Amino acid sequence: MNHHASPILTAPARMTQTGATLRRRIRHAAIAGIAAAAALALAACSSTGSGGEASGGSNYPQHPVQLIVGFAAGGALDLVAREVAKDIPQDFGQSVVVVNQAGDGGVIGASAMLGAKPDGYTAYLGSVAAMAIQPWREGVDVPYKGPDDYTPVAGLLYFPQVLAVSASAPYDTPQDFVDYAKSHPGEIRVGTGGVGTLPDVALQEMIQELSVDITSVPFQGFAQSVPALLGGSIEAIISSPADVAQHVASGDMKIIGSFNDKPIPSLPDVESFTTAGVTYTQNNYYFVLLPKDTPADVTETLQDALKAAIESDSFTTWAEANSAIVQYKDSSELGETLQTDYDRYKKIIGDLGL
Repeated sequence: MNHHASPILTAPARMTQTGATLRRRIRHAAIAGIAAAAALALAACSSTGSGGEASGGSNYPQHPVQLIVGFAAGGALDLVAREVAKDIPQDFGQSVVVVNQAGDGGVIGASAMLGAKPDGYTAYLGSVAAMAIQPWREGVDVPYKGPDDYTPVAGLLYFPQVLAVSASAPYDTPQDFVDYAKSHPGEIRVGTGGVGTLPDVALQEMIQELSVDITSVPFQGFAQSVPALLGGSIEAIISSPADVAQHVASGDMKIIGSFNDKPIPSLPDVESFTTAGVTYTQNNYYFVLLPKDTPADVTETLQDALKAAIESDSFTTWAEANSAIVQYKDSSELGETLQTDYDRYKKIIGDLGL
């Protein structure tokens, strides 16, 4: 809108204008009116388009989507993220780009997602540890609590947690490991992906339940614990089978037990630590989240793309090879699961004093 005042013509001046002058003024006024109308229309379209892009709208996605992983490259979460990104269907229309933001058991990555615009372009591949365990830990400041603080999108899969050791280690079963730990107090060092991660909780639960003297060695992600085990700096690691699969295949490591409550289909000969007296069992469930207040249509679009990705032949083959169990949950189901886990770990973390 033009806010400059128009000059006021006196009556004599108006009377002396020629017909040509009047026609020119009328023509200019008409052009100005058309331009103003066009500008208003463009502004309306821009406003609608801007709002649609900010909220995703029916045009989502219009550019690549970032998928934040809260751990270093090379770990199970990272591997899942990259496989999911590769298998996103073409009709999604855009690529998914994996971004690693490691630290604080996944909290740094989750915080980055929560601080992003709720437009569907910054997602987070989370796990039970980051979203249900870390909020209850003493001294840990997280910008979220339960599912009301973010938008659940889709549940993807879970990994059983296993204990892997050097192939030359003097124990082959959970009971062997526990017996050795009791007869060699303080000698065994077990690496995990960080304080408050699911493997760390599993280890602390075993130490408390069985009264064994084992040292926990937290790393910034599982990828860092693997070379530590291979180099002899630690005696074992608790992780997902995917973290150690290639080293088991090469003969450098062996998996001697799981923290699952039932046999793992791809590892039928691996016993559960329940056989050695551990009652705590947990599968590490992975899922995708978006910031709070992300529009429902954007959430649904990404949800559907993720469902198609994990149900693809390529992803199914990868999951089977890495002992992952695909278990899709939509946004509503995932929200219920996260609330259940959040409530459950309040007691567990309190009991362990983490």
